[in-house]
Amino acid sequence: MLRKTVNASRLQEECARRLQRMQAIQEDGVKIQVPRPRLRAPDAGGCNWEMPEFGNAVGFKQEIAAVLAAVQREFNLAEEPTEPAGHDATAADARGRQDPFSGAATSKPRKPADPFAPPDDE
Repeated sequence: MLRKTVNASRLQEECARRLQRMQAIQEDGVKIQVPRPRLRAPDAGGCNWEMPEFGNAVGFKQEIAAVLAAVQREFNLAEEPTEPAGHDATAADARGRQDPFSGAATSKPRKPADPFAPPDDE
């Protein structure tokens, strides 16, 4: 089966949605904390992402494993962030980007944040 390629937020939302629909989780009234997926080399099945350490997951290991396996069969993680349709990055970079706090244009375009990099405070 071909996998759909989606961004990290979409994968995170899909896993959370499927987990919260499970009867055992609904009955306990628990809200499982779903981590952001991490890009990795594709495994034997072709999946290129993983999700380590779900939060508030005590007692739901089997449910989480089942949902994770199903989502990994259906989706792959996009390797680069995608621009919204109709966005011309080249033209925006040539004009300079507007600083939302000062109203002044910045001299250099900002590098997009890496969603998989560790936080700066560590």
